[in-house]
This record gives sequence, C-alpha cells and structure tokens, in this order.
Amino acid sequence: MDTAAPEQLRSRRTELIRLLDRWAQRLPAASPGVGAHPQSLGCLIDRMAEAAAHAFHLLRTDEIGGDRMHAAWTRLAELELEYADLVRDIAAGSRYLPTETRRQ
Repeated sequence: MDTAAPEQLRSRRTELIRLLDRWAQRLPAASPGVGAHPQSLGCLIDRMAEAAAHAFHLLRTDEIGGDRMHAAWTRLAELELEYADLVRDIAAGSRYLPTETRRQ
C-alpha cells in the first residue's frame, strides 16, 4: 500500500495528467468545426483511476450487494464508456481533446 502523503499523491497525479495530456497532443488533428471533449485525456484517465480505486476499496471493505458498491461500480462503468466513446470520436475525427489540463 502506498503511504505517501496526500499532497505528494496530488502532485504525482497532476504530473501524470500533464504527461498524458502532452502525449495526447500527438494524436491526429480533428476535422474542422468539431467540438472539444469537456476535459483532457489525462483528467478522464485520472477520474477512471480514482473511481477504480474506490470501487476496489469497497469490494474489500463493504457489503457486496450494497447501494454504495453498486453506485461505485456503475460510476466506473460510466467512465469506461465515456473513454470508449472518446476514443471512437477521436479516431473518427469528430471530437478533439482540449490542450489544457482541467481537473474536475
């Protein structure tokens, strides 16, 4: 288990988000006039990682059939679908990623 201080974890997450966003700038350009995704790739992946960590934590510590468990795994599935939609849209040239990192 990682015992790093919360500030160190936030700093590392921010660094990873920026690295992912910098990498995403290498993706092919979108078609003219298409809309931007509301958040950067790094932020979306960070949200997925946070949701996965929460869901797995509940799997170890909470009631398997409980409402919190269901909500956590539903949230993770929603983020995974959002990611899949984003990948499809970028590949089709119908969406582009913002260049700035905006953590939500």
